[in-house]
Amino acid sequence: MSAGCSQTSTIPKTVEVSGTVTLDGKPLTEGTVNFSSSSTGDAAIAELKEGGRFLFGNGVLPGTYRVTVTGPVNNTPPAEGVTPPVLKFIIPSRYMDPASTDLKANVSAESSEFKFDLVK
Repeated sequence: MSAGCSQTSTIPKTVEVSGTVTLDGKPLTEGTVNFSSSSTGDAAIAELKEGGRFLFGNGVLPGTYRVTVTGPVNNTPPAEGVTPPVLKFIIPSRYMDPASTDLKANVSAESSEFKFDLVK
């Protein structure tokens, strides 16, 4: 009798996901796009690049995700002797919070390109 491992594992196949993010019609070129699934716990993060493009380099498992976008902060340094201002996020907070975002992505082999149009 030989000892060995005959059990095969099924590793879920990821899908290459990409897309664009705009804010009031203009490409958002700084920040991150976050996909998270409350049912499976799966999550993925991609950086925003030129033209508002993003790409999840390691892919994303098929499924339904809530999408959040975090972005640049308007943090212009204050003049000397002036109290620093409170940081102001450029992206409305509803898009940054998984509980309030209305952005969703249904990832499948047939659906892997997404466009998210954010509005202030």
